[in-house]
Amino acid sequence: MKLIIHIGTEKTASTSLQYFFNENRNSLSRNGIHYAECLGHRNHRKLVVASMDNCKTDDWIESRGLGNDRKRTRFSCKVRRLFGKEIMQLPDSINTVLISSEHFHSRLTMPSELKALKEFLNEHFCEIEIVVYFRRQSSLLRSKYTTLLRAGNRNSFKEFYNNELDLEGHYYDYEKLLSLWGKEFGAVNIKVREFNKSKFYAQHICYDFLHTLSPALSLSDFILPEDQNPSLNRIGLNLLRLLNTVLDKQNVDGTKNATHYFFMSWIIKWFHGGSAKLLTDAAARKFDKRFESSNREVEKNYGINLFR
Repeated sequence: MKLIIHIGTEKTASTSLQYFFNENRNSLSRNGIHYAECLGHRNHRKLVVASMDNCKTDDWIESRGLGNDRKRTRFSCKVRRLFGKEIMQLPDSINTVLISSEHFHSRLTMPSELKALKEFLNEHFCEIEIVVYFRRQSSLLRSKYTTLLRAGNRNSFKEFYNNELDLEGHYYDYEKLLSLWGKEFGAVNIKVREFNKSKFYAQHICYDFLHTLSPALSLSDFILPEDQNPSLNRIGLNLLRLLNTVLDKQNVDGTKNATHYFFMSWIIKWFHGGSAKLLTDAAARKFDKRFESSNREVEKNYGINLFR
């Protein structure tokens, strides 16, 4: 059986794709493709967490009380067991399993994590393919800031930008990311796509992904979801940052602050659309220049024109 892993990257409409996969489960099944169920309703983050080294944590792990090694190990074993059971129970008509989480991009940063993931998946699949979308680094930078504000961050864009300048590793360096995954899964098994509407098949990322899965799939069999995570304009970003300064997103006991959620939803509803110009053109070019050689390596190794 074949496995396709969509690893993001972050801020490349992964949420919209996951809604699309979830809402079209029946259509996918009729075409021999199963969108995994036990790893998460839409985002298959559970497999990411099960693959992370126990020395690392994040907000998802902490919010579920998985902060110690014993609980993490037990959680990882349960995820692997349930996923293996799900695969074994698939009907003969299914020949491909699809997994999606942008957190594969941001959370799995160590070779040992990819090695453990590959060893587990090899137990169930004879062929594994990776699909990844890349957007221009300065565009990723701007979108990441919006996401952090939605998560409750209070930093100004300048503070955020200065922190990102010190960020090492593969988050923005796509050649490093592909080298990490390629070492375990093989570069020939990685499909690289540019996150650019003008380059999408049929001008939509969901159709583009379907075409990547199989050019034979009929687009008319699938229903497009509403856009997820709409961008905020400058006023919306400023209001959201102000909201985070006045109100915490979570209560003291870790539960959701309903008042914060109400006002955040109102801001997103009325101040979405357009794109806040957080960077000057000169600053964006300067940021992108840091990754120019990396992008050219990706072009050379994967036969794709990137951001041209």
